[in-house]
Amino acid sequence: MDLTHVGKWLIGLGIAFAAFGAILVVSGRFTGGRPLPGDISLHRGGIIFYLPITTCLLVSIILSLLLSVIVRKH
Repeated sequence: MDLTHVGKWLIGLGIAFAAFGAILVVSGRFTGGRPLPGDISLHRGGIIFYLPITTCLLVSIILSLLLSVIVRKH
C-alpha cells in the first residue's frame, strides 16, 4: 500500500467524520437537543443511563446510504 492510498483513506475518513458531525448538528436542531422517541433514558439516584437506540439506527441508515453512494461512484 503506497502513501497515495493512505492519503485517500484519510481524506475519506475525514469526510465521513464531517458528515457524521453535520448529522449530529442538524439532528440537534430538529429535536431541540432532546432525545428521539425510542431512545432510552434511566435516572436512578445520581446516575443517568442513556441508550440512544433510535438515534443510532437513524445515523446508521444515513451513513449506509452515504457510503453506498460513494462506493458506487468508484
